[in-house]
Amino acid sequence: MFLGLALCLMVIIFCLSSQNAEASSDTSGGLIRFIMGVFAPKFEELSNTEQENLVASFQFFTRKSAHAGVYMLLSFLLSAAWLQLEGIKPFLRVALGWLIAVLYSVSDEIHQLFIPGRSGELRDVFIDSCGAAVGTLVVFLIWKLMNFKRKNFQLLKNKRN
Repeated sequence: MFLGLALCLMVIIFCLSSQNAEASSDTSGGLIRFIMGVFAPKFEELSNTEQENLVASFQFFTRKSAHAGVYMLLSFLLSAAWLQLEGIKPFLRVALGWLIAVLYSVSDEIHQLFIPGRSGELRDVFIDSCGAAVGTLVVFLIWKLMNFKRKNFQLLKNKRN
């Protein structure tokens, strides 16, 4: 299940990266407009120029946050998928999820070099890698917590018998 969701997310990332610069900007701008409409109701009362300036001021933050968040989710899904494998130390299994997410980030930035108006950015790989590290860490901590609870439950069960 986790691997299937990760593959779906990879397809979505690929499709979004295939957008030319104008379409990509429109996508993030539309998201910013939606968020502003929900959390800043007076946004609609601003002139078109003021709205455009406000949207432009949030573009960089929104795009980089999306990078970190999407790769955090991708790494979470990949790490959770690999954690189900046996025979490899758990830390290495979740680290494999992080590594695959980072390699996919690199391939995504290379892919963008061939899209009109887009560029491959080393900075984005770094941001993606940091987001992926958080996703991997979350999976590992959940796994540790589940094992801790499972062992304590087993100890309690054994004491009763």
